[in-house]
Amino acid sequence: MNENRTTRQMILSRLIKARQLGTTVSGAKLAGELGISRNAVWKAVGSLQKEGFDIRSEHRRGYYLAAPADILDEAEIRSGIRSHAIPDDALRLAVFDSIDSTNNYAKAQPVAGPALAVTSDEQTGGRGRLGRSFSSPKGTGIYLTYSFRPEFPIREVTDVTSIAAVITHQVLSEISGEKLGIKWVNDIYKDNLKICGILTEALGGLESGSFERIIIGIGLNCLKGGIPEGLEGTAGTLTGLDEPGFTRNQILGELISRLHLAMDHKKTLSAAQYLDYYRANCFILGKEIQVIESGRDPYPAVAEEIGDHFELTVRNRSGELRTLTGGEVSLRL
Repeated sequence: MNENRTTRQMILSRLIKARQLGTTVSGAKLAGELGISRNAVWKAVGSLQKEGFDIRSEHRRGYYLAAPADILDEAEIRSGIRSHAIPDDALRLAVFDSIDSTNNYAKAQPVAGPALAVTSDEQTGGRGRLGRSFSSPKGTGIYLTYSFRPEFPIREVTDVTSIAAVITHQVLSEISGEKLGIKWVNDIYKDNLKICGILTEALGGLESGSFERIIIGIGLNCLKGGIPEGLEGTAGTLTGLDEPGFTRNQILGELISRLHLAMDHKKTLSAAQYLDYYRANCFILGKEIQVIESGRDPYPAVAEEIGDHFELTVRNRSGELRTLTGGEVSLRL
């Protein structure tokens, strides 16, 4: 058995599918399918119930889920990746119940070898930009790192985050049907609430003077109930439905695939093909924002335009135009 797919996960996966079909699953059938004893099934079900999953049983019929659940399933994510004709040996996949940080895990792996996708049901030490902590509660979010060896020119590295934002926006919009926006440079918003952030890091080679690995971290508040206390009114979730018409596995399979096809073994990232989409969905253009740059006091400005490498041109209150390639902005609501 894969160490990342426990008995508990596989039983829950089968119960979710049974719920979708409106059926139950007997303990004997679960034991036979998984090659374990009925007592092991009973213990695993008890463990799931303690975790908060509403699993009930009917005499002579079996177990059933009385409330919706969404779990990460390595086989389902891999199936989504294979649907894009990406062979298993071209993209490693690691799926965890819990981890300190998917980015940290990726950075600890050898720089040689194929691309790597890491995801976890929760993070205990998730990080956002500028070293901020990123709340990563269990069972409701998507915490994903995609790591690869860049073959494109080093000058294109600054385009990676914005391209990842475009791909993330496309995948989430298509799968959920929700109307979303991009806030420069790397956040996804819904109804003026942040639902997703992207953190890109690079591992450099001192001797080569180039980057040996690019690491893209994506944190998404996906399912209802995933907003930590104190962030109400600031953070939102992709869906507010109890039983949305999609799963985290679907999103992960599609998101990993598109990132891989856009980044891995590319001699150029061809940023131009993403610009129109980015500009059309960047909702701060034409609006007053607060600009935060290193070494400067925050100042108000109007977001004017997105440049050919995703830089942001702003006009301050003195009428001066400034081009931002880094820093942060916030919308003045």
